[in-house]
Amino acid sequence: MENAKKPHNQRSDGNLLIGALISGGIGLGVILGLTLLLPLIFIGGNDPDAMVLPMAIISVAMGGFTGGFISARREKGEELLSAAITSLMMVAPMVLISFLYKKGFDFGGFAIIAITLVASALSGAVLVAKAGGNKKRSMKKIMKKRRT
Repeated sequence: MENAKKPHNQRSDGNLLIGALISGGIGLGVILGLTLLLPLIFIGGNDPDAMVLPMAIISVAMGGFTGGFISARREKGEELLSAAITSLMMVAPMVLISFLYKKGFDFGGFAIIAITLVASALSGAVLVAKAGGNKKRSMKKIMKKRRT
């Protein structure tokens, strides 16, 4: 009886943390990619320095949404918890980098970015939770109802 398969929606906490770490890494990759690509759009503008914070907010929102969406898709039934852990794992390197480069913690601009990241990750998880878990399983149920 010990070899019985667990349902797909019941995972252990170790898998939750590993999934959140992987999703956070993907989200940080999206943030890094957008941070490198967005300045190319605004390089010809009059005042590119004025666009630094909006570009950072856009890239963090997209990366947070991607990380929260992927973590929620991986962890069925625990979407919000996994997205919250993912967003905390994405904020932690940013806090460490802020300590290293600024010799302290600047809460002004960082608070906007951290709140944006957490809110976008949770909104990605809410989208997954509202849309439903496994689409293949839902389609199989619909197809069985039509045939009978």
